[in-house]
Amino acid sequence: MICVSAVNQDHLLPGREECAQAPLVQLLCLWVSEPGAKPQTDLFCCIAEVRFNQTLSLVLERGKIAELQCEQNTNYDYMYRYQQLQGKGLHLIYYSYDPAKVEPGNISERFTAIRLQIQLFQLKISPVKPEDSAVYFCTSSLDIVLQKQYFGDGTRLVVLEDGLNITSPKVAIFPPSKQEIKEKGKATLVCLVRDFYPDHVKLVWQVNDADREDGVRTDEFSTWDDTSKSYSLTSRLRISTQEWFNSKNSFRCAVKFHLDEVQYEVIRGGDESYMRSGNSTKLTYLVLLWKAMLYALLVSALLWRVKVSWPVGFCLGWQNQRFKNATGTLDAENASNGQRPTILSFLLPAIERLFSIYLAGFV
Repeated sequence: MICVSAVNQDHLLPGREECAQAPLVQLLCLWVSEPGAKPQTDLFCCIAEVRFNQTLSLVLERGKIAELQCEQNTNYDYMYRYQQLQGKGLHLIYYSYDPAKVEPGNISERFTAIRLQIQLFQLKISPVKPEDSAVYFCTSSLDIVLQKQYFGDGTRLVVLEDGLNITSPKVAIFPPSKQEIKEKGKATLVCLVRDFYPDHVKLVWQVNDADREDGVRTDEFSTWDDTSKSYSLTSRLRISTQEWFNSKNSFRCAVKFHLDEVQYEVIRGGDESYMRSGNSTKLTYLVLLWKAMLYALLVSALLWRVKVSWPVGFCLGWQNQRFKNATGTLDAENASNGQRPTILSFLLPAIERLFSIYLAGFV
């Protein structure tokens, strides 16, 4: 049997008038009697939009009684109860095809199920043990022929271990790596939730206070640490580099814990480390530019000194030698004028000192 969507409400099955009173997802059922035969399309059926009102979470100590409620919004005859342990598949523990008919699966006698009305299917566990911690699903189906079951969100039951206290999670966000941004043009934020007990958290990413689901990857199960006796969970949010480097954007990792307690961490777009890195790069560039200009100035000054001092010194030496040859002594006044201190005589040693300091700092 193959079912596809249909929109014609004139082809509802006889005796299914009650379907017209609920939101419908109509199915066109194609029946094939044998391979190669022409499909028969004279049968239409309808299935209401099934919703469940049930206990979503429950945290109990060992020895307490757990009562897990489930109510469907339709009058489907068949209802089922499943248990899913962490990392395991679904395990059928009870099913019912009539309020008066409730059958157990392979389950402990501590588990009992009651169906007093066609919409209600209650599961009771007494007393609870830590190994009962699991997600319990409630499902229903129109009949056994379609074999299509509709699932609720499930009830998460946590039975506390002896000697362990309820501990709130610690939340931290780590910015994207520079290598990822450079090589892939994407930015991945990582949210680490750690040191919490029991494993009873729901994690949501928010961008500018709006929930974000696109690009989110969260660990399917929390990780247990025997040393700290606590759980940890990791979630990743992948965004574009344009969104990350917009300093007006805010990214929040919100974690809803037991008893509706909410822990969260917020990070701004263009994280401070990146801004500091960018400012540091600009400062380094300016320092190097200043050093280059200083170096050019020092070299120019030294070259000018060599160029000017050589002919001056040569002329003064030649003149003094002439006076000495003529009189035997130096002209005191000319000698004094030739050795008179100048601004350059003070400036050049200072420039040479700065040049030596500059070279030492550059190396």
